[in-house]
Amino acid sequence: MKNIAVLPNRQKARAASAAAEAVRFLRRCGLRILAEEENRDIVDADEYRSLETGLFAAEHDGRVAGGDGTLLRYATEAAKAELPVIGVNSGTLGYLTELEQNEIPQLAALCDDGLRIEERMMLESSLDGRIVDYALNEALISRGAAVRMLEFRLDCDGTAAATYRADGLILSTPTGSTAYAMSAGGPIVDPRLDAFTACPVCPHAFAAARALVFSPESVLTATVTAAEAGDIQLSCDGRAVAALQSGDCLTVRRAALRTRLIRIKRDAFYQTLYRKFNAGRSI
Repeated sequence: MKNIAVLPNRQKARAASAAAEAVRFLRRCGLRILAEEENRDIVDADEYRSLETGLFAAEHDGRVAGGDGTLLRYATEAAKAELPVIGVNSGTLGYLTELEQNEIPQLAALCDDGLRIEERMMLESSLDGRIVDYALNEALISRGAAVRMLEFRLDCDGTAAATYRADGLILSTPTGSTAYAMSAGGPIVDPRLDAFTACPVCPHAFAAARALVFSPESVLTATVTAAEAGDIQLSCDGRAVAALQSGDCLTVRRAALRTRLIRIKRDAFYQTLYRKFNAGRSI
């Protein structure tokens, strides 16, 4: 019997109802439901596990379902287990998700063989030669509680590429180019590409503050060259990863891991882009 882990985001108001509806439908389709121990109260699963007890064990025909936040939260563990994931939107934008809550019956496709899988590039972030985390969207260097200017030097393959005075620096994948990087003025990159973008947050400059796009073979090093007293944070996909000091170097490269997204619809990337970001507008 095929397994699927149903992972709702408890912070979303509609997550519990979406999970319950999905479980009922998936079970009727003959799928065996797994869920996290902490979600016993909102997911009627056949088995409850934690990450430590094999929630993402690389089992035959495993699947993972959740919303945008869930997919980002568990992208690394799912990628390590080579499990494909599918998102059902129970929030607002839901750009990573494949289905809306009213489209849950389309999950019947998970029972079919030959699912269409789209692979997405991930980032590997290192400090002092030690891998600290992976990201599907972005690695971000920013202030913690204090809002003060930072100065960065960005090197590509050991050669100076840019300097920035800004509130932060976003190193993004193509998937993350429609997330925080887009809000900071970065370019939108087709997720079928492998590439890096570097984008400053609120740069203090008229001209020398452009976002840059790098090849997937590039190794980027971001160094905090100056900062006033206060905490500096590295976060990956919104997770606080490490505290940084002035002079610390973050190295980012393409990860060997790949996020595998299950695709049911035939929407093109730019069709989805237009639909999600132009909802309610007329042309």
